[in-house]
Amino acid sequence: AVVLAEADAGFVLCRALDLPPLPPRRWQAADYPWLESRASLRRAMGTGACQAAPRAFFLTHPYDEGYRHWGFEDKDMVVRARRAGLALRFIHHRTSMLHQHHPRTKGEHPWLERRNKLRFWTRRWGLR
Repeated sequence: AVVLAEADAGFVLCRALDLPPLPPRRWQAADYPWLESRASLRRAMGTGACQAAPRAFFLTHPYDEGYRHWGFEDKDMVVRARRAGLALRFIHHRTSMLHQHHPRTKGEHPWLERRNKLRFWTRRWGLR
């Protein structure tokens, strides 16, 4: 775990590892190395796991609830953190986040994904 003091001036981010389908069971912290060895590194780099002190989190005006379904809400928050002058602290060398497998929803609602993408790019460049 990362000490929140590291997040005082910004956001702390780590890589995301995607788990394969696994049988239900009560996983323990001691299982992490085994789970990590079976996970694959996520190629797309969004925010991965993100931690921020409340002060830093609220400076970015948290998650934008205008996004619907799936996509771009994490990237948007990181862009807003940078605009607010917050540092991004990547700690890939120290930890990672495991993402539990679930049925894919990406691609099921292409119009919503396109809407989110448009929202992200227009907000990023200051268009309203």
